[in-house]
Amino acid sequence: GIAFLVILGAATFLLFIPRIPKSAAFFGVLLFLLAGNMLWFALSGMETVMFLSIGFLALMVYRSKRWLLFGILLGLLILTRPEGIALVVAIAMIEIWRQKKIGRGIILSTVVCALICAPWYFYLYTRTGHLLPTSAVAKMDSFRIGMDYISGKNHNLNTLNKFYPLIYVGLLLAF
Repeated sequence: GIAFLVILGAATFLLFIPRIPKSAAFFGVLLFLLAGNMLWFALSGMETVMFLSIGFLALMVYRSKRWLLFGILLGLLILTRPEGIALVVAIAMIEIWRQKKIGRGIILSTVVCALICAPWYFYLYTRTGHLLPTSAVAKMDSFRIGMDYISGKNHNLNTLNKFYPLIYVGLLLAF
């Protein structure tokens, strides 16, 4: 966790310095890294700081248009946490908006990313019947149970309970 915190700090600094003075970038990164939540994430043993580090490294590589390495990092990002697909979609949308087409670099990156992720998700689906890890399935099930409980206490919320998958995804995106 600490090693990835250092990588995250370096990547954040390198992302900042073309846009703001080095001293301001250093101070901002220092505040970011020493925030209580970031330190807790780094020391908790969870994958959170690794996910952030890979994501920030992917943004650096995207900026330099190194498409093969970008695809590798995106694949690792999605393997770390499935939410990494959001960065792939966001960057593809930005590229389409900027260039009015999907460039060869994005296609190469997406293919490499898919080649890295496909074996794991194929294995996961054949073993569990789900494309998400069992921890994610359990989180969605506990969310559904919570929604059932809340709608049982307040009948005005019954309508929301019918759309719990959309609510779960919406809350995840908002987070």
